Order: sequence, then structure tokens, then C-alpha cells
Amino acid sequence: MANMPRSPSHPHVLRAARKLRDMSQEKLASLTGIAVVTLQKIEGGQLPLSPRLAWRIAIATGLRMGQLLANSDPDSPQISRVPLKCKPPSQVVKTESAQLGKVIGEMFGQCNSQEQFWVLRWAIYEKLSELGLDFSLKVRRPATVEAYQTIRVAKKRELREVSPGSGNGERKPVSRRRAPSVRQSRQRA
Repeated sequence: MANMPRSPSHPHVLRAARKLRDMSQEKLASLTGIAVVTLQKIEGGQLPLSPRLAWRIAIATGLRMGQLLANSDPDSPQISRVPLKCKPPSQVVKTESAQLGKVIGEMFGQCNSQEQFWVLRWAIYEKLSELGLDFSLKVRRPATVEAYQTIRVAKKRELREVSPGSGNGERKPVSRRRAPSVRQSRQRA
């Protein structure tokens, strides 16, 4: 007798929703960025859903978030009629990318210090890398060295505008001539 999977004593609404959407466990696991075994444990009632994962599953299946988290009425899932099988149009991708860029720009603008800016930047790229791994997507991280070089160039420009030590606010061109070294002074004498 072959080992047949047992039906859970308390079925999860996710199983019914997945079957109603004609989705395999492998397909749903791929869409949500989780392992098939994790999905099997959720459907079997062995693993509770986190709100973060519940959102991913709700989006992928069209199942209502409240019903998914509460596992209420598992025999009649409440599913939206959103077609999820087509790729989003390029205009939607552009709009969403612009909106995310705006949100991130606003967050950067609220930073009170350079340190806070760099920590926030690092955290954003860490989360993007995690999502890339979850969904098997490439996430290109810009080189931090390039960002630092941009800052250094900007600081050099600032230094060239005002001569060193002119605290009176008077703008003078910066002289590129250096003071003679001790060796040069001795040679002249």
C-alpha cells in the first residue's frame, strides 16, 4: 500500500482556494516565494501564517486576507475575480516603479543625518535582495564606492569655491600654489 497523504483534521481554506484557482502547490509556492513543503504545512494546519506571508498568498490566490488568516469557512473560499494569469502591461510596471521611487525618495529626504541615510539605503537593498532570492529574481546592487566618489567630488567642488580660512564670508579664488617646503627654503638661503 503506497503512502498516501492524509487529509488534515481541520482543512485550511487555502487548499480550497488553490484548487478553485486550478493552481498546483508548486505554482503557488513559486508565486509567493516559499518552499512547497512550507505550503504543505500551512494547508495541513501544522504551520500558522504570518501576516507578511498571508498578504503574498492573498495576492496570488485572490483569497480575502481575513478569511485566510482566520481560516474561516474552509469549504467556501471568498475569492476576487482578478485575473492573475497575465503579465502586467509595461505602463503599469513604469507607474509602479515611479511610485516606489517616489516613496523611497521621500524616505531618504526625511533622514536627519548621513548615517541614517546610509543605514536606510543598506536596509532597502537588503530587503530587495531578500525578495530577489524569494522570487528567484536578480537584484543589482549599485556599488557603494561609486556613491562615495560622487560625495567626494561634490565636497571638492565646495572647497574650491571659498579659500581656506576666510571666515569673513568674502569669496576668494583658491590658490593652487603651496607654501614652500623647508627643503626649498634652505636651498634659497
